[in-house]
Amino acid sequence: MVYRYLRSVFSIKQAQIINTYCITFHLERNIMNRISLLGAICAFIFSLSNSAIAAGLVIDNFNVGSPSVVTDNDIGGVVSGSSNIDGANIVMNGIAGWTRTLRANLSEGDTMSTVVCNDCQGGHVTMGGGSSNGIGSYFYSGSAVDLSSYSELGFDWGADLAGAGVDILFSDGVNTATVASWTSLAATGGSAPTDLVAQLVMGIEWGAVDSTAITEIEFVVSGVQNMDSVIDNINASGSGSVSAVPVPAAVWLFGSGLVGLIGISKKKKA
Repeated sequence: MVYRYLRSVFSIKQAQIINTYCITFHLERNIMNRISLLGAICAFIFSLSNSAIAAGLVIDNFNVGSPSVVTDNDIGGVVSGSSNIDGANIVMNGIAGWTRTLRANLSEGDTMSTVVCNDCQGGHVTMGGGSSNGIGSYFYSGSAVDLSSYSELGFDWGADLAGAGVDILFSDGVNTATVASWTSLAATGGSAPTDLVAQLVMGIEWGAVDSTAITEIEFVVSGVQNMDSVIDNINASGSGSVSAVPVPAAVWLFGSGLVGLIGISKKKKA
């Protein structure tokens, strides 16, 4: 229709030239619009990847539907095993890929167990009969997260933790540091989360650890005998919120450019 009108006004050659320019402009405008749209979508996705996943950091709330336990009966070695994360159990704010491993290390006595309990919805570090002594820990690992905005760590505890030592270790995959440490905790007498005392809080000291790329966290209970502790709500607080380490912007730009080129190629073939 457009070409017929041009032929009625201009010569054949002029009409062909004008018609070619119109078609080219139309195609280029459509392609640019598509590339702009793709660029906007990629920018939006990038902003999501660089944004905070959630306010505050719940390292573990121990709300499990099925229990898990590892027990060490031999002095001198560490026993470890995976621990199921299910139901309402929040670990690392639910960031995909993070796992929890239980560790037990008996140094004296009969047995040493590290437990995630579904009845009391807490974590137990349990010593056996006699003069049992050992170390129990909850080890968390996953993809790098930025925790640089956090300045305090805390947890709830119950039962008899008198004389116990609690350390929270962070690692960036290269360096590991004890960023919070409590010694000689007082006895509380309770044995369930409802009996837990007020939360303990201690400041974070990152040391040589890169706080913008944390891949491992370990909560360690040590130096106690004949006790069944209850631990709950390991968490961190500060001025910001936990976020996944963003994918480099170059990846998104490359992706949008590649999609744009594919679109142009298909348009030319058509």
